[in-house]
Amino acid sequence: MIYPKRIKLKARGYDDFIKKILPKIDKICDKTINDPDGHLQIAVMEAANNVARYSTKSLEQAEITINITVHMCDISIRINGDTKEWDVERYVTEIKKLAYSLDCVDKNFGEFKGDSLSGRGIWLMLEACEYLYIDSKTKAITMAVSYPFNPKIITQKMTILADRLHVLQNGVIK
Repeated sequence: MIYPKRIKLKARGYDDFIKKILPKIDKICDKTINDPDGHLQIAVMEAANNVARYSTKSLEQAEITINITVHMCDISIRINGDTKEWDVERYVTEIKKLAYSLDCVDKNFGEFKGDSLSGRGIWLMLEACEYLYIDSKTKAITMAVSYPFNPKIITQKMTILADRLHVLQNGVIK
């Protein structure tokens, strides 16, 4: 294989993503990461679900774009679509603040029951990758992980996961 290998996939609506795109992502992940529990595939499903759920269009009409870049020893997956406006920088700051609060500093994300920031999707995405960044302008989410799969990256500890979360602003990861 010649690296990097770039793959662009598009779906209209979450059901289309599940039927047409997810099997392709499974195949790519099986050839590279080879995680027997499919953590990255679950993370991509969560991100695609969020794009569809918060789309400016309906769940069935949401346009989901996935760009996959496979390098010799890592893979990055970028998921985006036309979603409603939200403040990425504030969200990332609040997730980090939450993870390091006295109530959560020693907790796994499954133990936390709280406000809307506690949605399991972001935590499942962070659990699956070595880093995740959200573009402050386009709201695209990019997850990256090395391969072959190292089970040591899988954790539910909120402080570790929060450290994997970053903002991409003007081409710079913060």
